[in-house]
Formats: sequence, structure tokens, C-alpha cells
Amino acid sequence: MQKRNYKKIVVAVDSFKGSASSFDICRTIANSCHEILPDCEVIEIPIADGGEGTLDSLIQAHHNFSTINILTTDPLRRPIHTHYIIDSSNTAYIELATASGLTLLNEAERNPLFTTTEGVGYMIYDALHRGCANIVLGIGGSATNDAGIGILSALGFKFLDNFDTELYPCGANLEKIHSITAPDSEILTHLKNFTILADVTNPFCGPNGAAYIFAPQKGASSEMCRSLDRGMAHFATIAQQFTGINLNQIRGGGAAGGVGASMVAFLNAQIKSGIDFILDNAGFDSAISDADLVITGEGKLDNQSKQGKAVSGIINRCMANGTRVIAIAGCIEEGLQLDNLHAAYCINPPGLPLHEAMKYDVTLNNIRATIHAILSNQLVITPK
Repeated sequence: MQKRNYKKIVVAVDSFKGSASSFDICRTIANSCHEILPDCEVIEIPIADGGEGTLDSLIQAHHNFSTINILTTDPLRRPIHTHYIIDSSNTAYIELATASGLTLLNEAERNPLFTTTEGVGYMIYDALHRGCANIVLGIGGSATNDAGIGILSALGFKFLDNFDTELYPCGANLEKIHSITAPDSEILTHLKNFTILADVTNPFCGPNGAAYIFAPQKGASSEMCRSLDRGMAHFATIAQQFTGINLNQIRGGGAAGGVGASMVAFLNAQIKSGIDFILDNAGFDSAISDADLVITGEGKLDNQSKQGKAVSGIINRCMANGTRVIAIAGCIEEGLQLDNLHAAYCINPPGLPLHEAMKYDVTLNNIRATIHAILSNQLVITPK
């Protein structure tokens, strides 16, 4: 069949979580484009929305970062080596998922009643100790529902029960918090600007809040979700007494199990769209200004894809520019409609077992085959 006559294609795909990084996927798509259309200009923009791959996306866009290796703790307080990056303006960029991410735990270990963001707090403390006055924290991909008290504990806040005993900073103890004390250290006086990169807009608690919407994918049962939400609601009351701020009125406050709201209330943070931050830093609007096609995608396209995730951010930018955009995914929710997306393609053939589809080589091979089929006119791009 006749090949499509594209002169410029922009490839901006998120990671397929558990399978392949955004960098490897974008490179695979770019190579596939060149195999079919050798004269086509292909721009690779690996993206993330505040979760895994955020640091890689920033490094790919700018390169001028220093990497800080650090020993901290994982969601179960076990020692773990990870890293963050610092730019020339002494801004530290930290990925919550590198210390408190769901992928750090096996299935049996996933329990948001007891996981904590404490290890991320140690990373922030380290950056402040190094003189970083500005912190950018990407909070996607968490294994936690601790309302951010793990981070705050590592920074010196204390969460006390009725007997003035300090509580372990986890979701199960939110309902036991009776009072809060501020840090003795002056380390937080170094913090001038704190930006949270989030990929959701859910409130702190309630039916659409952190516990009910996101805790199940972190290992929570229905009863655990109810318990966690009660704890979140109780903590919101205590936190408002301490900070004067209603956590449940903060848009996106439910991100990362409530980290978003607590960072706003306790540390004067600002919540921003992770995908918009990444796209702005990558010069995405300029790249698509004369593009014939944008290829985007993520591991799964579902209703959450409409709510601040990477693909929705790409679609919004392309719609404003009038650029055609298609998406690929490992799985597409049945009946899903994403406005202004020209087409969406599942890379996996029907009946392929999930454990096989998730393999790195299988993922990249299926992406390659899908792109070949699209550009060779074997798969038709039709407006939805």
C-alpha cells in the first residue's frame, strides 16, 4: 500500500509503566518512522506527567543538570539508593516515585495503610541542606496514602497522638493524630519556592478523593479505602487547625495519596500540571508548529487519561495548534472517547497474555509493528 507522505512527525510518548521507558519508546517509534519514511524529520520528546520518567524528560530537554546520589528509604522504610538532579539555578528536581513509588514494592508488599513518603522527605531535606532554595517535586506513581506526613516528618514536623507520643507517618495512623508540632530546625527557612507536579485533579478526601480513587491500585481493599478516607478527613480537620487551610478545597490535593494538599498547606507549595511543565521545558509548542503528525501514547488509555495525564496534555496542545495527533497504548479501555484525538491504536494483538505483553522486547516489537502499519496505510487514521 502507498506510504503516507509526512514531512515532519513529533513523537511524544509517556513510559509504558513496567515495560519500557519513554526514551526507549520514542526512539523505537522514531526509528520505525525513518524505516518507512527515510526523508521525514522526526522529533523525539520523551515525556512524563510528574511520575516515573520526569527527571529523564527534563535531562533530555536540557542536559545541564548535576545528579545527586542519595541513600534514603523506600515506602516500607528500607534503605534504598536513588538520586535527584539540580540545575544551575540551584533548583532541585525530585521524583517521588524513586523513593516512594509503587514499582518499588512487590504485589504482596503493597498496602497503603503502612507505606510512607518519609524517604522523599529525606531527599528534600538533603536538597535544602545543599542550598537549594527551589524544589520541584513530581508526585506521580506513589505507593502511599499517608497524606504526605511521611515527607513532613522527615522535615521535622511531629504528629502526636492523645498521649503526645509521636506516630509512625503512615495512612493507618492519620485517624490517631491529635496534634502537630512544627520543626525545631531552621532548614525550612531555606525553602523559597516549592512546585508540585501532579497528573490528577482529585480532592484530598471524599468519594472522589485519594483513598477511594487511587488506593485500590496501591493494594487497598474496600474496607481499607474506607479506613484511609476516614483518616484523611480527620487529618484535614487537624491540619486546618494547624495551618488555617482547608485541604479538601485544594484542586489536585488528592494526588499521591494527599501529598499535594499537605505540601500546599504546610510548605506553601503550588500544584502545577506535570505534563504542561514537561512540555513547556521541552519546547513542545514550537516543535509541533509545523508538524504534520504527533504520535503520543502511554501504557493504558482510560478515563484517567482525560484528567491531567500525559496524553490529554498532548491532545490539548495539538488541538490549539490544529495538529493531527494519534495515540498508541498497550491497552485501551472499551468505549473510551478522547475528544480531538484522531485515532488510538492498541499495540498488542488480541489474546496476548498480560505477562507477555509487558515484556520489554515484546512491547518495543509491537510498537514497531504498529507504527509500520500506520505509516504504510495498513491502519487507517480517521477522525473520531
